[in-house]
Amino acid sequence: MKGIKPHLILCWLALLFTSVTFAGYDEALAAYKEKNYALSLSLVTPLVNEGDADAQTLLGDMYFFGNGVELNYDKAFRLYAKAANQGEVTAEFNLGWCYEYGLGTKKDWQRAKELYERAAYKLSANAAYRLGRIHQFGLGDTQKSIGMAKAFYEIAAKQGYKDALYIYAKIAEKDLEKVALTDDETVTAEKKQNSYKEVAMYYREAVLLGDKDAPNELGRMYERGRGAAQNLQKAHDLYLLAIEKGDNWGYANLGYLYSYGGGVDKNRQLARSLYKKSGIRDKSEDGLPHFFSGVKLSDVSDDFDLPARLTSDCLVGDETLFGISLRCGTQSEFVESLMQKGASLIETKKHDEHVELQFDVSSFVADAEKLTLYFDHKERFIVGEYQFKVGTDVEALRKRVVRKHGSVHSTEGDIDYWRKEDGTNIALGVPQDSQNNQLAYVTALSERIMFLEYRATAKEMKKRARQQRIDAVAENEIRVKEEALDAF
Repeated sequence: MKGIKPHLILCWLALLFTSVTFAGYDEALAAYKEKNYALSLSLVTPLVNEGDADAQTLLGDMYFFGNGVELNYDKAFRLYAKAANQGEVTAEFNLGWCYEYGLGTKKDWQRAKELYERAAYKLSANAAYRLGRIHQFGLGDTQKSIGMAKAFYEIAAKQGYKDALYIYAKIAEKDLEKVALTDDETVTAEKKQNSYKEVAMYYREAVLLGDKDAPNELGRMYERGRGAAQNLQKAHDLYLLAIEKGDNWGYANLGYLYSYGGGVDKNRQLARSLYKKSGIRDKSEDGLPHFFSGVKLSDVSDDFDLPARLTSDCLVGDETLFGISLRCGTQSEFVESLMQKGASLIETKKHDEHVELQFDVSSFVADAEKLTLYFDHKERFIVGEYQFKVGTDVEALRKRVVRKHGSVHSTEGDIDYWRKEDGTNIALGVPQDSQNNQLAYVTALSERIMFLEYRATAKEMKKRARQQRIDAVAENEIRVKEEALDAF
């Protein structure tokens, strides 16, 4: 061993423990998420000393938020900078945030934007949303651009990022309204309606995630039958939800419903009180809606009771399975309902972003071999798929589906498709990847599949970048090992 430099021995030994150290990061992250900061700190510190970018980002978070250590923006900034220099996407966003707000460094809008862009192009929803805000409002030295803002909001919205869903939908809806005012003959009524369906899809998800502005907007779409089948009862209840969340436009739009009897008994006195409560006109008597009929705003009573909800149904979708709303139901509700019908759970498979449950439903679904339900990480329904035995009467099954869902919307190859007004997609046929030509009947929430796919893509990009960093370390260790051998 004489002649081998000590640091070469250390590098050589480090190679033997590469897989162990990177596995340690996962343990450190798990401990951090469980708020076991002492354990996380003990696991992550050695990795930081080895230059692991993911560990540097995690320790940076600990200093940034003061979790397990004393809050220190300077240390957080330095750690984020080291990780960002290695291309770690979360660190790039975090470092951009530090530059934007002057945390641990001087404010630098240009540098913040550069880092946000690097992260956004790797599908960071946080960075994309932040860039959307920067371009929408012309923050820093950025020129306002709704087009650029929309593009970045879309990246975040397609991953189900709560704050981006409503804003992207609102901008997209305004763009559609501009198109509606043009004489562009290439934009057919069907194309417009499909575009509005996409807007409604984002509003629905925003409502489910608790956005305060989305209920009023989705209520308008149900009231007008734009992007969804007209449903005045849902519009009524969505306006009530908007009021609960502090959106005063809910009062105004609910007032309009009562002014003309939209799904409710006409009540102009209540309509005026609701409109006054909205505060839209404040104390101005000018420009009052037609249903005031000469009545002054100051003469309208402030003493009224909010009406009750008209329906207990799911406000953001209509389709159900086993009596459970696809959009509002939970995994446990689906399982309980199936068990009550006589189904038996065959297998449960847990994946990174979703859970897969397989059931034997042959006792109440003729010719069915199994039913597979997929749920996202929040235990919300994504897809349900019946697989039928070979030889099942396709025509008889198609007739049953048509009775429930109406005429086939489109056909591709041997597969028929139905698209419901609430955005639910239904398919019946033999999938191309079916090994035994088994007939399948699929019910899917298209937006949740999209959110899942985008999140999975973003995760895969981050995982691939991490693996590349690991490979680079391993290659360097091999080189050092070879140098050590040559030194004998």
